[in-house]
Amino acid sequence: MKKIVLINIGILLCTAFYANNINTLQDSALNNYINKDYEKALYFYDSISKLGYSSADLHFNLANCYYNLGNIAEAIYNYEKANVLAPNDKDISHNLNIARKSVRTKTEQKPEVFYVKWFNSILDLFSSNAWLYISITAFVISLIMTGLYFFSTKLGLRKTGFYLGILLLIFSIICLIFSRLQANKILNNKFAIVFESSVIKSSPSEEGTNLFEISEGMKVEVLDELQEWSEIKLDDGKEGWLLTESIRKL
Repeated sequence: MKKIVLINIGILLCTAFYANNINTLQDSALNNYINKDYEKALYFYDSISKLGYSSADLHFNLANCYYNLGNIAEAIYNYEKANVLAPNDKDISHNLNIARKSVRTKTEQKPEVFYVKWFNSILDLFSSNAWLYISITAFVISLIMTGLYFFSTKLGLRKTGFYLGILLLIFSIICLIFSRLQANKILNNKFAIVFESSVIKSSPSEEGTNLFEISEGMKVEVLDELQEWSEIKLDDGKEGWLLTESIRKL
């Protein structure tokens, strides 16, 4: 019993130290960023990242530092990471679009079918965790409505409880599905950022035909991997092979 208590105390102390350390680093990073010392700010934000901490705000701040230091590839990489974690954050989307303008290679994205675009716009309203919290809240309220239906003596309240209970249950299931879809976007992310300008080959070999060039900072979809080569696809549908070391997966 004493061992369990000591272990719990140790865990609490480590957690408190960890949280305090992160807060101290964040304060130092923010102060340096405000003073436009982006290298020092980057050092502190990167130190937080190395502690295993990850959040949309952290990647956003890292991206801002990299952008101000002229490292477009790192900036876009971290903006994209932040965008996955907080898909409806306007500041992240705004800064990401600004950073993309610095990429030399331009592509025209194929237009999405209107209903796919509409569905994705709804899905990206909230993160996976937010959709989950909404789902749980709706489910709890649906249980309350069910209780109202079974235990109320007034007909009007029973009808309200019955119909609202069903609607909230359906809404809860939909939100749970959305939460899972958002989680899958993170877990099954096949996109990467180009960190080294490359000539795209027709095959996974230096002897392959040169197809086109891409510059650092571009976002590509990874279709396949073969030894040290990766097959990638651009927004405009072009495909080809490049060295895996030239890209970093999101």
